Amino acid sequence: MFLIGVLGSVKQSRGYLEKLIEKWNAECKLLWFASEEEILQNKEEIDLWIVNIDQLKEREFECILESSIKKKRVEKTIVVKSGTVYHSVFIEDIVFAENNGRKIILHLEDKILEFYGKMEELGNELEKDFFRCHRGYLVAMSKIKGYDSSNIYLKNGESVFLAKRKYGEFTEKYKQYIENQK
Repeated sequence: MFLIGVLGSVKQSRGYLEKLIEKWNAECKLLWFASEEEILQNKEEIDLWIVNIDQLKEREFECILESSIKKKRVEKTIVVKSGTVYHSVFIEDIVFAENNGRKIILHLEDKILEFYGKMEELGNELEKDFFRCHRGYLVAMSKIKGYDSSNIYLKNGESVFLAKRKYGEFTEKYKQYIENQK
């Protein structure tokens, strides 16, 4: 999650910023602060600060925001070898991973990659926002739309199996994940 702290409350700027974030389909959250005192009370780790929003120049701001988001995305990648080609994969693009024999099928936002590997090693390489919901599946918490006692439903319309013995652990971790996103 990319956090943007904004000092000011101009309604026109709020709408503009929200549309800009939607344009890049980035996982960003805007935190609005009315005063410097509110900023000092903030406990969040802000990635980008915007002040004097009334005098914001749109094109300059777009360039700054785009470069800040890209910089943060580059820091969070993994490299996988599919066939003879090495791929750099943004962790935030991973929807889920599926185990198929000795291969792992990595379901991304826009494509699927297959590579030889072990699910346990992949789980260790990915960040804490993934959950091993079954011995054959590793799911990104940010891509979850909903769940029931036997399935996890994803935002892209797919679903993965949720093992009965993992249900309690999953619900607890998912609740913690949701709380941390607020």
